[in-house]
Amino acid sequence: MDKLFLDKNIVVEDVTLADVKLQQLYLERDRVFMIAQAATYMFFIYLLVGLVGILKEIFTIQQFFFLLFFGVLILLIASNPYMKSLKEEKEFLDLIESKISKSNKPIRITKKHIRKK
Repeated sequence: MDKLFLDKNIVVEDVTLADVKLQQLYLERDRVFMIAQAATYMFFIYLLVGLVGILKEIFTIQQFFFLLFFGVLILLIASNPYMKSLKEEKEFLDLIESKISKSNKPIRITKKHIRKK
């Protein structure tokens, strides 16, 4: 489907609203995935700084737990939009599946419907 939007000779009839909505959902999922990935990096940086601080006797145990608490809090806050994005995408795909199953038409999936990584 990525190649579908890069084709210069595409006509409007080739693109459905479902294709556009799916592309928007993919972009949103990728955006929040990058945010969750950055939060994961921050968590490990907090953990590393805390461990080095304890070993070098810069931090106390309470300060380390404070850093660890904020690292976990950042992970929880950043994972919430990612889970919401996955839920929206699943609901949309379930809606499409239910509409297809009600129409009892055979499903023909072409190359343009498959998202390449």
